[in-house]
Amino acid sequence: AYEDYWNMAEWLLCCIKYQPQEPVICGSGFGGLADKLTQPQVFDYSEIPSFPQSTAPGHAVRLVFGILNGRVCVLMQVPCQYLLWKVTFLVRVFQLIGVDTLVVTNAAGGLRPRVEVGDIMLICDHINLTGFCGQNPLTGPHGERFGVFALCDPRDQTMRQKALSAWKEGTCVMLTGPNFETAGCRLLQKWGADAVGMSTVPEVTAAQPCGLRVFSFSLITNKVVMDHKSLEKTNHREALEAGKQAAQKLDACHHSCHQHSPPWQCPL
Repeated sequence: AYEDYWNMAEWLLCCIKYQPQEPVICGSGFGGLADKLTQPQVFDYSEIPSFPQSTAPGHAVRLVFGILNGRVCVLMQVPCQYLLWKVTFLVRVFQLIGVDTLVVTNAAGGLRPRVEVGDIMLICDHINLTGFCGQNPLTGPHGERFGVFALCDPRDQTMRQKALSAWKEGTCVMLTGPNFETAGCRLLQKWGADAVGMSTVPEVTAAQPCGLRVFSFSLITNKVVMDHKSLEKTNHREALEAGKQAAQKLDACHHSCHQHSPPWQCPL
């Protein structure tokens, strides 16, 4: 209920030292970004009243406040949940504590030859496949108190243009997990998807009516196996390791440009 979001927002505002400017939802491989924050405040999700708990291995379960390149950030080391109200809970809490920008990252499988393992793919659009099945994070008893539901172009174009000079862009489709993709992904290719993951779409969908500026991208951690006869396999451990390597690549790019801005505003 709406009151539950307010209760958590008030609890966090009483505990944190600084008002955060930019929240980042960290997908697989980006959890290490929290180690780069100065003056960190760390909250395990188990400490936060009523917060949904994680179920997936390989994912840290913390909310980390701190300073990154002079800006106060809050990093959500994402729990892998598949009830959409749980996935999007903190998006609405962020809005209530006063932030206006949301950065969402994920690990995704590449569906096309041009998208290679280790690439950082700017998400220019998404396919809400779970929405085809009637699952939508905008449903619920809060009504219109988190804004009017209209999802035409939820991503901020100014932030997107800054990244286009250095990053590939593409369309990401979400499938619920936890499992890796099968040969059925040939259908996703035909629908226009460039990468497939298990998150991001609900968070972006919930952020738009809240009035948050959204910037989202994928770390390509594996190539999707299209042929059911193929001997190639993908497993969770290999995907996590590829995600870490891609995150290191992004960090190296950021340090080489000598600009004082967060890494998602500095893709050169």
